Amino acid sequence: FIFYSSYVSHGVEHAQPMIGINILLADNPEILGDQPFQPDSKTLPLVREFFSQPTVTGHAPTLHVECILPYPDYPVKVYPGQRFQWLLEGNIYNFTIQEVQIKLEKCFISEFPDIQKLQSLVSSLSGEFLMMIRTPLHLYILNDAFGRLPVYTTSSRGFTFFGRSLEWLHHHVKLSLDKTAVFEYLWCSYPLHFKTLYRDVYRYKGGSITGINLQTQAVTVYPGSTFNFDERNDFDPEVNSKRVSSLFLQASQRIVSHSDHWPVNLSLSGGLDSRAVAYGLNYHAANMSASGFLYPGAEDDVVVAEKVATLIGIPWKKYTVARSIQNDNELLHMKMGLNYIGLSFLLDYFKQLRTDHPKGFLLVTGDGGDKVLPYLGEVNAQLSFDQLVQKTAHRNTVIPISILNKILGWTEDEFLHHLAVVLNTYPEKSSNNKSIHFALYEKVHQSFFEGEDRNRHFFWSTTPFYDLDLFAYAMKIPDHQKRYYRLYRHFMNDLSPTLAKLPNDTGTHMHHPRFIAGKMFHELFRATSPEIKTFLKRQTGKSRVVNAVELAERQICLELISGNPDLEALIDTDHLKSLLRIANSEQYAYVLTLSQLAKVL
Repeated sequence: FIFYSSYVSHGVEHAQPMIGINILLADNPEILGDQPFQPDSKTLPLVREFFSQPTVTGHAPTLHVECILPYPDYPVKVYPGQRFQWLLEGNIYNFTIQEVQIKLEKCFISEFPDIQKLQSLVSSLSGEFLMMIRTPLHLYILNDAFGRLPVYTTSSRGFTFFGRSLEWLHHHVKLSLDKTAVFEYLWCSYPLHFKTLYRDVYRYKGGSITGINLQTQAVTVYPGSTFNFDERNDFDPEVNSKRVSSLFLQASQRIVSHSDHWPVNLSLSGGLDSRAVAYGLNYHAANMSASGFLYPGAEDDVVVAEKVATLIGIPWKKYTVARSIQNDNELLHMKMGLNYIGLSFLLDYFKQLRTDHPKGFLLVTGDGGDKVLPYLGEVNAQLSFDQLVQKTAHRNTVIPISILNKILGWTEDEFLHHLAVVLNTYPEKSSNNKSIHFALYEKVHQSFFEGEDRNRHFFWSTTPFYDLDLFAYAMKIPDHQKRYYRLYRHFMNDLSPTLAKLPNDTGTHMHHPRFIAGKMFHELFRATSPEIKTFLKRQTGKSRVVNAVELAERQICLELISGNPDLEALIDTDHLKSLLRIANSEQYAYVLTLSQLAKVL
């Protein structure tokens, strides 16, 4: 049994790439290699005790555990119970620890839990967390119902892994890229259906339970349930709007109540989502402040954010940020390619925030507001399944399939069949509701939740919009009440008519005809082909010709990919070279991330 519990701090000028609890069970102890991690400044004896194995006779596989705290206030705690101990990494907002303890006791009437009761409990807990429950002979691993806190797992090549850090796993067992995942990543910017970029390594499905026999290391998995978005209520728009507003304020209050020992800092952009959160948090008199960042192209956002903060009456601070090679590299190691490095300027923002708040705080964002409240379905809600496959393939395109089939050797028909298989795994009967499922379980789960988790390398981060009660209710509101931001406009009006009428960065407020027309156009624009989108971007100046300096930079990117045997085996570099000559900035950003990943692997 090997255990390390570390608080690893290199100062705010360097981010910790590894995070949280990571467990590796290996049939062969030699697979672990040298033991490179040593406690840096303090250990967690309760966590060490929690993972201690019972004495066993004969050969047993090796259990390697590490708990990495990237900052002192990172939430990992152990709680005692009558028949078990339990460990919580993260936060639960809708119940106190004492209430969760009582509920767990009812699930464990012996060494073995009542799995149905335990699954029911997990599906009722709102938050982002990884929970481990330790009985004398077993370890049970659970996570939050929506998989808000990314947890990764793999079971192959003689070892089993559960943990929070792909970098940690790669440090022990060399990871290799998965061709299907790379194709999906370059197609839409994220791998699909719980995949990561790496062969046989997956996101742990939300609400899952895994039992590990600590004597035999036998692993039993009980997969979590999946949300089904077919159901709609039949309430009037006013009733739904009032209920959503009430649930949102309740979700905000839960965060405020949980953060009694933490001040709250709101990342305030001035957009609708973060201004709603500003109102919700301030409504409950949180010990809060707000901050925003100035980045080229976002100057108007900062002006609006300051107006929102002044209107609500909360202190606000602006930070000037920039990308750097150091932050590119740190982000790459943190998320191992699951955040593209074009967003590394955010690390500059987080480091400055951490410097100003050395004792820590809870970062709250408006993430999810643009997914939970607006309409996410198709223009034609009566589309067939075949039409859904085609529209999904076109709407989510970063690099067109016709180009990717030359680069990665997968024909368009093969990819469309693959996409159809993924869409068919969803529980919804309606093709339109499968489209909504794709938006939430692929784009949000596979991309946006990974972005949120980047924040947690500096301070814990959450949002009220994914509160389970709010989310479950909002997703049952009829589509026509959500179209063109109808629900959102009523929701904001219920919260604060003054905030609703504050102009956004385009100079119009959300009740203005021009704003409503823009949302109508946006819903139509989502359904257009990549070719038409590219044409429209060129007409508005958002797409341009690649210049000579950029071509030289892209040649370096190509050389990095060519120099990595794994990537070169996957990618036709001649066709990639042709793409890089004409690729827009978004397309290049994802190829660049892949090329930088070549250095890590």
